[in-house]
Amino acid sequence: MPLQSPSTHNQKTPVLFVSYKEERCGVYQWGKNIFEAISESEKYQFHYVEVLNLEELDSYVAKSECEAILYNYHPQTLTFLNPSMERRYRQVNIALMHEMTQAEADAMPDRFFQYYVMGDPTLIENNPAVFKTGRLILPYTNTKKTPDVVTIGTFGFSVGSKGYQRLIDVVQDEFDEAVIRVHIPSNGIIDADGAVANRHFEECQRRIRKPGIRVQPSHEFLDRDAMLDFLAANTI
Repeated sequence: MPLQSPSTHNQKTPVLFVSYKEERCGVYQWGKNIFEAISESEKYQFHYVEVLNLEELDSYVAKSECEAILYNYHPQTLTFLNPSMERRYRQVNIALMHEMTQAEADAMPDRFFQYYVMGDPTLIENNPAVFKTGRLILPYTNTKKTPDVVTIGTFGFSVGSKGYQRLIDVVQDEFDEAVIRVHIPSNGIIDADGAVANRHFEECQRRIRKPGIRVQPSHEFLDRDAMLDFLAANTI
């Protein structure tokens, strides 16, 4: 997307929003949702760009008249950036963090990034460079019928920390009859062929110990509306 200067009549402050080029990734989708939400600002004009490397980023920054740069940052996606790098651009550099523990937040350096923003209202702002926000809630009108059988749905990519197997155990502890819908699409960053996702499905199936509990796996990549429809069709 070509960079544009703010029009003279609205005098919005230009801000560059930097992400990467892989839509089959939760961090990417989160960043797109954030960009869409903040683009309604009457004070700032956000310009969205996707980059593959530091050279592309340098080029966008050089052409931009932006006063600040927001980065949809995760160390496994924008691999060529690191919070400990020397400062590179004159603009204020702000990392929008997808994942960050309290200990990490407390230790984040003032180097490449001057500020960090985490969508976690439970985070304690011990570090003056770290700010917390509420979690983004997408607009949605639910028209789905409540399932006749208790249906628990979960989604995400094939990261071991998601806890898919633990969900199977918890549901069986509380219900004798239930449907567990587990949606794990292949991830373009860490599981492009879907092999890890399939292993999660197999492990979930092996943990079933009650005849009334059924697991329904799915793996196709869904756009945002289809993903919300998937969630809305569950009891929980």
